[in-house]
Formats: sequence, structure tokens, C-alpha cells
Amino acid sequence: MRDNQTKLDRRVVRTRQLLRDALMELILEKGYDDVTVQDTTDRANLGRATLYLHYKGGKEELLLHNLEEIYDDLVARLKPLKREGLRSSQHRPSQVAFEHAAEHHDLYLVLLHSQAAATIAQRIREYLAGVIQQDLEAWATDSPVPLSVIANYMAGSLVALITWWLEHDMPYEPEYMSDIFSRLTLPGVRDLLKAMPE
Repeated sequence: MRDNQTKLDRRVVRTRQLLRDALMELILEKGYDDVTVQDTTDRANLGRATLYLHYKGGKEELLLHNLEEIYDDLVARLKPLKREGLRSSQHRPSQVAFEHAAEHHDLYLVLLHSQAAATIAQRIREYLAGVIQQDLEAWATDSPVPLSVIANYMAGSLVALITWWLEHDMPYEPEYMSDIFSRLTLPGVRDLLKAMPE
């Protein structure tokens, strides 16, 4: 029984991977708006019903699952934000974010110019805000402003700056962009979090 379950689990993983790979290839080739469910299942050599079995929300749900995997890769590279991250220039999670965006720049550019751009940007911001808030909660003992507000401010600023950078063909190195982001955002955050532990 366990062997049959293992085989089924492997089949599910493989099917979902085929669908995800097919969608990403097609987005880069045609743009998100022009890709249909039929295109995706044809590329994956699967039936339409199979896609809806795994992703009831269709193409959009499949895309969001793909993006979550990309975000998870980003978060895995980010070291937990510590007090030194706001005090020193040596710890820059934002630089990792810019480097990650550069790696996936073709995909992000296509998506940010699609009809789903607003939804995608919102999901990215919400995801990053959640990560930032968890890290802030790990060491910030007191703040006159809710940490969720600070986290959303930082995430929104980072997404906006990365979007501008990608749309202008990445004219500066990730390290330089990270430095700009830090200079623009961290002084205000430092002032708010004066009660952080010494």
C-alpha cells in the first residue's frame, strides 16, 4: 500500500512539474496574457482536466504556485534579519533580492507587463512583507508603529525599486541598488526601533 502511495505521490509531483515548466516556457515565449490553458496542457502533453485537477484556479493558480517556488528560493538565500542588518552595511538582504531579481529578470519583465501585473506585484509584496515582519518580530522589542506597517513599507519600497531597475535594463549593480535602498529606507526604520536590544 505504501509503495502504491509513493508511486502516486511521485506521479503527482511529476505532473505538477510538467505543468509548471510548460507554463513558464510559454510565458517567456508568448507573454502571460496570450498563454491559454490549452497551450499549457499541450506543451506538457497532458489533458486540460489534469491541469484543473491539480490547479482548480487554472492558469492563474498555476502561475502563483510557480511564483511561490521562486519566492521560497529567495527566502532560503536570505539570512534572518538581525540588529546588525539595520546598523551595518555588511548585512544586506536587499542585495540578495536584487541579485535574485536579476536571475529571473526575463520572467519578471514579462509578468510585470501583463494584465496580471497588479496581482503579481501585490503577491510579491505580501510575501516579502511577511518575511520581513517575522524577522523584525525576532528582535524588535518595542515600536511606536506596528511592525506589520514597517514590514509592508519596506517590502513595497523594495518591490517598487526592483521593478524600476528591471524596467530600465538593470543600469546599476545589485550591490549599488541595495545601498540606495538601505539609504532611503533604513534611517527611518532605525529611528522607529530605538528600543531594539543592545
